[in-house]
Amino acid sequence: MTVCGALALAYSCMVCTAKHSDTILRWSAVREPRTRYQQLLKEYHERSLTKIWMPHLFAWMLLAGFVLLPGTFQTELESRERSVLPSKHLYVGGWAVAGVGLLGLCCCVLAWRDNCIYLLNGVFSPALEHSTAGLLTTITALYVSHKGVFMPASQTTLIVTSTVTVVFLLLTVWCWRVKAKLMEQSRFEDSRY
Repeated sequence: MTVCGALALAYSCMVCTAKHSDTILRWSAVREPRTRYQQLLKEYHERSLTKIWMPHLFAWMLLAGFVLLPGTFQTELESRERSVLPSKHLYVGGWAVAGVGLLGLCCCVLAWRDNCIYLLNGVFSPALEHSTAGLLTTITALYVSHKGVFMPASQTTLIVTSTVTVVFLLLTVWCWRVKAKLMEQSRFEDSRY
């Protein structure tokens, strides 16, 4: 898990740095944005390092929590022998890490709710990628390790990870449509100049 987490964080950092560095050159040529879309792009590319790294950190925490949770699933035989989870602290820790990640992503959304470009590229896309990876990890753990036997912990984890994935998918699609609408308005306004 440590290697997977480190790889996910490194990938997020590389993607974020690559997106940020190649667009600085493009914005140095634009002095004053004429349209709302250009203004949003300028704000997105002039954000501080904290605003660049925080959503990626919280999305990674969401993934880390979702990766920890399948390790707490128990088989039917184990559940007959014990009435509690075998690793209760790991289960609580997984939910705590995922909860902090989700809460941090919500704070990022509230802080930048007026910039759909930031929300799409900086918050929703990484969160969608990481929650999808958490959902796939949960499904894999259920069917490979536990032969598809659903226990209360696995049901809860599957429901929450799938719900979070669907919510971020819908938010990404919604934000993509808002961005497309802004781009269309920008083309119309640019054609008048």
